[in-house]
Amino acid sequence: WTTLHLTAASLLDNSLLNSDRRDNARAAARRGCEFFKAFYSAKGRVPEYLTSVGVDVPDCGPGAHVHCLDRFNKFENLFNGEARIYALLGRLALMMREPYFASRVIEERILTDWISNSQDPRYGAIGSSTSGRGDVEAWNVLESVLTLCLEAG
Repeated sequence: WTTLHLTAASLLDNSLLNSDRRDNARAAARRGCEFFKAFYSAKGRVPEYLTSVGVDVPDCGPGAHVHCLDRFNKFENLFNGEARIYALLGRLALMMREPYFASRVIEERILTDWISNSQDPRYGAIGSSTSGRGDVEAWNVLESVLTLCLEAG
């Protein structure tokens, strides 16, 4: 996510990036954070892809544009998002000093996607809602754990 990288750039030392560029990066990161916060608050989700004007990509179907999403596929992560997307959003919120929003995203979209049944061979994995039966999709686990660690301090 570009916004997350802009936030990191805004925190660089003056010897690496001058104050004007850091300020510009911070302002752009703030706009991005506010956009995703508003999108999530309004829709309860963040898709993997949006159009260039910040709206959902159209549904697939008869006569659909070549760039479309199948919203009715159970494992379709592109429309409803997946743990790694919410982990990045939570991390962005934490870096932008939005801890309450970060906690909300973590509680609603990451912790609810954690396999807590110790009898499940995938026990401990995060991202079960979009992974196949025999898959734990390491990117979901890694991004989620990084965000949980950042939140924990």
